Amino acid sequence: MAYYQPPPDYHYNHYALTNVPSASPSPSCSVMTTSSDENSCNSKLGDETGTLTVQNNSVRVLAEKVTRQLSKIKNSKRGKLVTTCYIVSASENAIPPVMIFPRVHFKSHMLAGTPCGTLGLTTKAEWMNTECFVEVLKHFIKHTSSSKDNPSFLIMNNHKSHISIEGINLCKDNGVTVLTVPPHPLDVGLLKPFHTFHNDALCSWEKANLVTIYQIASFVGISYPRSLTPVNIAAAFKKTGIHPYDRRVFNEEDSLASQVTERTLAQTREKKARVKIATDTLEKTKIENNRMNEEGKDDQKKYNRTD
Repeated sequence: MAYYQPPPDYHYNHYALTNVPSASPSPSCSVMTTSSDENSCNSKLGDETGTLTVQNNSVRVLAEKVTRQLSKIKNSKRGKLVTTCYIVSASENAIPPVMIFPRVHFKSHMLAGTPCGTLGLTTKAEWMNTECFVEVLKHFIKHTSSSKDNPSFLIMNNHKSHISIEGINLCKDNGVTVLTVPPHPLDVGLLKPFHTFHNDALCSWEKANLVTIYQIASFVGISYPRSLTPVNIAAAFKKTGIHPYDRRVFNEEDSLASQVTERTLAQTREKKARVKIATDTLEKTKIENNRMNEEGKDDQKKYNRTD
């Protein structure tokens, strides 16, 4: 498997869709892939998001216009986090999600109410790690039928959990070429509706029941099909210029914020040198002050002995 890093003057959409090996298709889990059929646009996007056992801050309460005060009971605790990884295609469909529970052992009842084919994983932490991501890759390869004869081009963010020797070998053996990019296009059109429907389902359940991580699966079962609709998926691809391909979807103004901290290599080295000089000066000053304090204490002791 080869890793491709886009040149600085290329937007990643342009690079991913036009500068890939001829054997590879176009974009995929935190993740994008494409079919080897050059005439189709079987791009897939995937990403991870956190699903909590408590409501988020954007809780809506329905009331009459004349009502001056509104109230809503809300759990003040942080809640438990269950990570959900989802993968969608430019053909406006999605494969079953992957849910990662903060437990040591997996039990089948944890997936009660989820879409058919959902993969359940467990980890002591509440988020994705390299071992879980290898299982996500296997889930991805299974549902996309990726192989050396039917290669895929996989685009994911460069989180450390996505890069491991086992994962690289798995991709290599199954014809998956990987490209790492900054934060993902799925954040544009699918995360917000997903969390909106998830929060609505949680609020309905919380009115008369205790919410634990074992109810999260049923909430995902409600929010997943409602948010990952063909319209929303197509909008996410179009908004980011992946499909239909549009290299002009982003302009120079979108990068203005990054210019505030943009520095050349020479400027970076110069700043590091100034910081090192300031640090060394501060350290010398501290040593000198300590020496003078010690001398002052010795002089005071001599003065006291003379008295």
